[in-house]
Amino acid sequence: MNYVTPYPRQAAEAGVQLEIRRYDLGELLAILRRQKNFIISVALLFVGLALIYVVFAQRQYTAQTTIIIDPRRLQIFRQDSSLTADPVLDSAAIESQIEMLKSDRVILAVVKSLKLTEDDEFVGPSTNPINIAIQSLTSIFGSDAPGSEEVLRMRAVAALKDRFEAKRIGLSFAIGISFTSRVPAKASLIANEIAEAYITDQLASRYELTSRAGTWLRGRLNDLRHEANAAERRLQEFKAENKIFESSGKLEVEQKLQEATTKLGVAQVDTAVKKAQLEQIRNAVSSGNPEAVTAEALNDPVVALQRNLYLEKSKEIAGLTAKLGANHLVTQRAIEERRNLQTNLLTTLRSIETLKAGEFEAARTSEASLKQEIEFLQAEFSRTRQMQIQLKDLESAAVSFRALFDTMNQRYLLAVQQQSFPVSDARVITDATPPLRPSWPKSPLILAAALVFGIGLGGLIALIREILDNRIRNVRQLRDATKSEFLGILPVETAREPFDRPILEEQIGRAAQLDQTARLFNITKTNAAFWRVLRMPFSVFAETIRKITVSIDVERMSRDVRVIAMVSANSGEGKSTTTANLGLSIARSGKRVLMIDGDLRNPLLTRSLTPDAQEGLLEVLSGKTSFAEVVWQDELTSLSFLPTVLLSQPKDTGRYLGSAAMQRLLERLGQHYDYVIIDTAPVGPVVDVRAFAHLIDGFVLVAAWGQTARADVAAVAEANFIQKKLLGSVLTKVNMRSFQNFDTYDQSYFTEERRA
Repeated sequence: MNYVTPYPRQAAEAGVQLEIRRYDLGELLAILRRQKNFIISVALLFVGLALIYVVFAQRQYTAQTTIIIDPRRLQIFRQDSSLTADPVLDSAAIESQIEMLKSDRVILAVVKSLKLTEDDEFVGPSTNPINIAIQSLTSIFGSDAPGSEEVLRMRAVAALKDRFEAKRIGLSFAIGISFTSRVPAKASLIANEIAEAYITDQLASRYELTSRAGTWLRGRLNDLRHEANAAERRLQEFKAENKIFESSGKLEVEQKLQEATTKLGVAQVDTAVKKAQLEQIRNAVSSGNPEAVTAEALNDPVVALQRNLYLEKSKEIAGLTAKLGANHLVTQRAIEERRNLQTNLLTTLRSIETLKAGEFEAARTSEASLKQEIEFLQAEFSRTRQMQIQLKDLESAAVSFRALFDTMNQRYLLAVQQQSFPVSDARVITDATPPLRPSWPKSPLILAAALVFGIGLGGLIALIREILDNRIRNVRQLRDATKSEFLGILPVETAREPFDRPILEEQIGRAAQLDQTARLFNITKTNAAFWRVLRMPFSVFAETIRKITVSIDVERMSRDVRVIAMVSANSGEGKSTTTANLGLSIARSGKRVLMIDGDLRNPLLTRSLTPDAQEGLLEVLSGKTSFAEVVWQDELTSLSFLPTVLLSQPKDTGRYLGSAAMQRLLERLGQHYDYVIIDTAPVGPVVDVRAFAHLIDGFVLVAAWGQTARADVAAVAEANFIQKKLLGSVLTKVNMRSFQNFDTYDQSYFTEERRA
């Protein structure tokens, strides 16, 4: 998820771009944990509102009747006609029936049947807040007087529609009709009446449809009867004029042509057979070999017998020749007998040849005659072919008109028949009964929805709050905004932190020195935060102060850093507290330290540590007094403090801080002190720091946790007069318990309690 967090106008002036981040699941869960109290509060608010609604809402009762759409009930009265039959039901057909249920025609029938125009629940004042608002606006431009009967009917229809629902039950052909009313018996009565009105409307619609269809079909049948008769009459006249006769559905000439063609084929086969027989006989006679002709070809029993005798004698001769030899007397006698059989067979074949020649000539003559007949019939058929096309058109027209007449006549009979059967496709399968429990309000559902909505809305608002929150909340944000080293966190002071005198004596030292310090710097509970580093030397706060010191010392290894300014973007970010504790911590270690209250707008250090001071920095810079006369020094820590006393607000504070006198003063103090720590005015609203930034060796940026905007911190850190001299940044006023929700910080090495 990408979120855009807008920076304030100061960020744009400082060159900071809009931040686009990607929040992972862990960060989102952390946001929800941090905002859990807010989310719970929003959820409880919505649950409370829902509970109030559930307690005071008007109870509503819903009754339901069920009808089923079954077109198969009318199949016993229907044949193949589809004039009044419903199409196959699908989802669209069911939805169409539902819309018919919701039509004004059905609803108005219910209103009239039950006289709902006299029922206050339908024509009385509305209890719906939206309807009340509409009626109120309407009454401004209209009259409040009761409407006419037509107006009351329309109001009743609208009210009934508002409480009526029809929907398909699953994937079945069943439709549930439900109605909601304040009275259980009325809810069931109206639900059943809606179903009956729908079925009655279906019957009326079907009767009206079949009546109209019958009237139209009756007129159409008369027209079709005349057209069919006229077409048949034209067909018969055409046949008579052109002498076109038909037999078995075919033209007479066409039938004769087919018969002649069939006879020609038979004649051609017979001619071919006779020709083949004649050629076999001639071959056998000319060659003198009876074996050249077959008995099947001749189909003559005498020839077949003679041929078989001849063949048997040939076999006998072959056997005798092999056994006795060709010259044996028996063999020669058998050869003579075969020769006689051959002579007789050839004589018989010559007589049959004459007969077969006559049969062949007769077959050829018959074939030629058939060919001539076919040529004549083909010519006749070609002559009638053009008339046949026109004949087909006339026949087609006659058949079409007759078929259309028969179809219309069948539909007319069906339509007349259905007018006498008051049967509908829809029927009631479950009657509505008075409900025992209210259907509204649904308390568990409303409360659960309110809880879920409250949690969701609270989480969304909490997420938006976090996204739009531009304040420093964790170490990463501060480091990214300053582009410098992070020096640590300074926890906010808690009520458990010790302040009593025994603790101070133990931590600071001797009672006499404590008294002297108390007299000098006015140690009280009101400014106890300025002494936290001494009161709690082993705490996270003290460790961060020491880390600031180490950071300064490390920087001093590479360059001369004596004058350190504590800066912040805005006022009230803990800059003065950090300055005081840093000075005390360094001075406690034996270094020569001078603190200067450089905030000429709001000298908080001076008011808190030396409220009795009469002169200070301004007097030294103007030459009215010397530094030694106004400096305060603690005998216990040797900490020196140069206050700022404002008898009146200077008109141009930058002129003092950026003056040559200030430069000479800091140069002189840099020779005498190891550290010169200056508490400055906030960088954002005033120009004081810019005025004398060239006199500062190093800056420490202070930002308040959960208070300072990231854009403001970035604007200060990226300022050209601070950026190159920035030693690091500190996060102040940190609530450690809440900080754990935004970042992790190991406190296992620290304690807020005193140690021996």
